[in-house]
This record gives sequence, C-alpha cells and structure tokens, in this order.
Amino acid sequence: MSTINQGLNKLIELLKIEKEEDLLQYKLKMSDTSINERRRQGVCWYPLIIDGSRFNAGERLVITVKRPEKYREHHHFSSGKLVSLFSAEEEDSQSVNGVVNQANQEQMIITLNSDDEPKWLKKGKIGAQLLFDESSYKEMNKTLKKLITSEDYDQIKKILLGDQVPEFSEKNKTFVQGLNSSQNLALNKVLSAQSMAVIHGPPGTGKTTTLIESISETLKVENQVLVCAPSNNAVDLLIEKLSERDISVLRIGHPARVTEEMLGLTLDARVANHKDFKDMKSMRKKAEEYFALAKKYKRSFGYAEREQRKLLYEEAHQ
Repeated sequence: MSTINQGLNKLIELLKIEKEEDLLQYKLKMSDTSINERRRQGVCWYPLIIDGSRFNAGERLVITVKRPEKYREHHHFSSGKLVSLFSAEEEDSQSVNGVVNQANQEQMIITLNSDDEPKWLKKGKIGAQLLFDESSYKEMNKTLKKLITSEDYDQIKKILLGDQVPEFSEKNKTFVQGLNSSQNLALNKVLSAQSMAVIHGPPGTGKTTTLIESISETLKVENQVLVCAPSNNAVDLLIEKLSERDISVLRIGHPARVTEEMLGLTLDARVANHKDFKDMKSMRKKAEEYFALAKKYKRSFGYAEREQRKLLYEEAHQ
C-alpha cells in the first residue's frame, strides 16, 4: 500500500507543476496586455454585439454574442470554458462571469451566472475574455488526497493497481435478449462483481448498450445508481439511452455543459419548475436589495445610521 500511496503523492506533485505552468501561461497572456493584444492571442472577444438573450429551462440567463467580421481572429473559446463578460466603459467598468455553451468563429452562446440581464449590456463596448479555471485541478487534487488518506478506498486501490484480484459471486446467470454472448458475459460480470468489474472492448462492440442493460438490471435490486463519464457528451448519450428505457434520470452538472435536449432533466430545471421557485427568487432579490442598501452607508456615520445598517443586514440574512 505504501508503494501505491507514494505513486499517488507523486501524481499530486506533478499536478501542482502542471497547474502552476498553466496559470503562468494564462497570466502571460492576460497581464499588462491591451484588449487588442489579448484579442490577437485568442483569449478575448472585443467588441461584441448582443444578438439575443433568453432564460433556459433552469432559469439561467443565456446570451448570444457576435463579433464583427474584421475582428474574427483565431480564438481559444470552446464549450465548457469559464469566461468573464465585461464592459469596457471607463465610467461603468463592470463584469459578470459565465460558461460557454458553444462557440464558432462568428458567435458564442454563454450561460451567465446571473438571474437578471445586467443593464450595462445594452450600453455597448462589451467584451468577453477567458478566465483561469482551477476547478478541475482542485477536484483532482482533492480526489488524490482522499485516495491516500481514507481507508475506504484501500481495496479499490489494490484491485485497480494489480495488488489484489477482484472477486465475483456465484449467482443465477442473467440472459438479456438483444445482447450477444460477449455482451451477456460482460453484463453478468457486472452483476456478480463484489467490488468492481471492467467492460473493455474496441469501438462499436456495444459497450454502451451493455452498460445501459447493467444499469437497468441493477435498478431491479437497488434504489438508485450513480453514473459518471469522462465527458459531458458521454453523459448526455447515456441519459438519452436511459430515457428511452423510461428510466427516471436526474442530470447533475452546469446547464451550459448540457445539451438543449437534456436541460429538462437537470437539477436546475427541477428546481425552476418547483412550485415555490418564484417565491424563492423573489426573496433572494429582496435580500440582495437590502444588502445593497446596507452597503451604501459610509464609515463616518452616527449611532442611528449604524443601527439602521445593522437592521438591514439582519433583514437580508433572514
């Protein structure tokens, strides 16, 4: 086990080096550079034309932006990237973050982290630039540390890295019509696994089909199944196949990284369709207004003003 943990610790060191280099490259592109230079480097779109806005099924604001033909340089914007939408007005410098749904040479669709459309979007001089996304690094680092420190994963580590042979129970074999002999063999391996099983094969051999059957069969003895995949497209494909089998699915993930067809199955959409959602949204807006009022008080104020600010903060928190 010590050898396994040494390897995982080495991975953490390498991950840190990769993140530092990634951050350095980002800073070199962003620091002390003009908007024109960032645009040439492909990390900024400016100027932008707001081509439309709407609220998606999860009540998130989605905007479509275009850039003029003469400013359509090569860029690094793509689906899932974090961006900052900003106003270049010197007197009204503001920004709001979001996630790219999709981007091509002409236009980009962005889901904003905002419930309402910022008023400054209508004033022109709008741009968008890439943000450094350290969330993936945080998740990988957290997972590696958990693998090292928690005894709950000792067996998994040993099996995956070849120190322990996986065990399978003896049980009645399941045969599913529509699967060939190899797929049925794989299905039974999954159902009889005491810890884990691996379905392996070249493209086009029906691994997804076998996995869908494995989930369906597992749900006959379990209340729920957590299904993960290495990409959002892969998750959406699994959801599509499961939905075709009338299996109830809840899609976890940022709405910007989910296809339009699958938005109705996201957690955001479930929340937005809840009977109390409008009341919750109204309360949150009122709380933000109280916070804004409280922050308007200056530092040099008397007892009455101090008490008023305190009451506003208390009301906002409540």
